[in-house]
Amino acid sequence: MKKNIAILGGCFASNRDNEILANIVFDEKHFIKADDNALKTCDLCSESSKIIAEQLKQLRFSYNLFQNIENYKKKNE
Repeated sequence: MKKNIAILGGCFASNRDNEILANIVFDEKHFIKADDNALKTCDLCSESSKIIAEQLKQLRFSYNLFQNIENYKKKNE
């Protein structure tokens, strides 16, 4: 996984790229909270719950990936 992070981390080289990366992490975190809240507080049908749960799973994966890239970049600056 670290090798993949290093490769992906190299894709974000400029300050603008780092800003985009930070925005991605921020947005993913916001969407995770929104989906998690919807699953906990909304009266959803089972199909909607399944869809949101799968989306939440994918968001968490994406968030962790981009957060690791961001941390890797900060560590190596």
